Amino acid sequence: MMETDLIPQLLKKMNIDALNPMQEQVIEKGGNYKTLILESPTGSGKSLAFLLAILPLIDATEKKLQGLILVPTRELAIQLEGVIQQCGLGLKVHAFYGGYSGQEDQRRLKHTPSLLIGTPGRISSLIEQEHLKAPDLKALVLDEYDKMLELGFEEEMIYILDQLPQDINRQVLTSATHLEKLPPFISRDGLEVLQLEGQEQRLTKFALRCQDDKASCISDLLHLSGRQNIIVFCSFKEDVNALCERLGSEGLEALPFHGDMEQIHREESLIQFRHESSRILIASDLAARGLDVPELDLVIHYQLPLSENSDTHRNGRTARMNAKGAVVYLAGKNDKIPTFLNDLNWQKELRGLDQPFNTRVEDCQMGTVRITAGRKDKISKGDIVGFFTKVAQIPGNAIGAITLRPKATYIAIDRKYLPNLAKQYGSLKIKKKAARLYLISKI
Repeated sequence: MMETDLIPQLLKKMNIDALNPMQEQVIEKGGNYKTLILESPTGSGKSLAFLLAILPLIDATEKKLQGLILVPTRELAIQLEGVIQQCGLGLKVHAFYGGYSGQEDQRRLKHTPSLLIGTPGRISSLIEQEHLKAPDLKALVLDEYDKMLELGFEEEMIYILDQLPQDINRQVLTSATHLEKLPPFISRDGLEVLQLEGQEQRLTKFALRCQDDKASCISDLLHLSGRQNIIVFCSFKEDVNALCERLGSEGLEALPFHGDMEQIHREESLIQFRHESSRILIASDLAARGLDVPELDLVIHYQLPLSENSDTHRNGRTARMNAKGAVVYLAGKNDKIPTFLNDLNWQKELRGLDQPFNTRVEDCQMGTVRITAGRKDKISKGDIVGFFTKVAQIPGNAIGAITLRPKATYIAIDRKYLPNLAKQYGSLKIKKKAARLYLISKI
């Protein structure tokens, strides 16, 4: 399926100028391997690399499940489903993950997808209940496989692989870190390992030993962060919520992201962040892997990483591909500095950090709304733009990013239009589909 003349189409659809060296190597290998391991930093294009490896084996005209992609988190499953649909290759693809009724999965499996994406827990459950069978499977991907091991999914992965055909043509594993020892369930037959290095050269690191309250310290930093997109990492979920509340009381709109949030609230935090309805995401380490977020200018470690691996994955959210980025480590007066951070030049005053804190923070121009109609209602981005420009009389240049979901659509709109929009169009119709509009950004 992956003819070389399809590569320009993929690049255009994914808004990429050219393949990176690792992706080019996948093409050059021409399928002369059975097991492929891709090791490279977060944001370095591993998703496109493994798609280039498996898509030649998948025939969209056959109504059979031919490819399975296992991922560690719901967010990554949703993201990959969107990426593959965006490529416009005519593949039927479904994402399966926890947080909703298993009956919905059973209903969707009646229309066999060519490619299935899922978390190990949900996929193993579907196999165990005999709702999912894959006798014709040709390609298997374990995306962020080291994270799945870290999260305790080894038993589920072993079970899944035991139930799959033993003659799968190709399996691909991706990781942002190097594993010295491969798990026993990974086939060594025809093994190829491709690596892409180079992030550290583009990453500038700063370290600050806070002399006062650490929350006040980060507040001062963020008030001087200008128009930058920032992720602040906390080690504990409770601290994510507390820090969001603290910053909100000081006029800094920050979005939370952690595992105890309802799935829809986690997803809406990410969507608002991508839509630039907020420039600050306060997150647990759940956000350190594989998530599709805007080009980040800055990562702040509000609580220091507990290991070098954690440090690598957190920092991988910035300086992605050819971009530059910065990282700030914050330590309280009594915090113990991990040995792997001892070599940093720890400053005692904010003024010691010349960059990236040099301009006053600016409010986000865009806010995000949700309407209760989406892809399953045959709604397109053109339909959305048409409604807001022609019916709601909002200028086209006041409409930003649009995110289509199966049953909902999220639209970034200039904040000055939001109060009147919510007042006039609580109920609306798009392509004769009745829907409701909700504000999910603060105004």
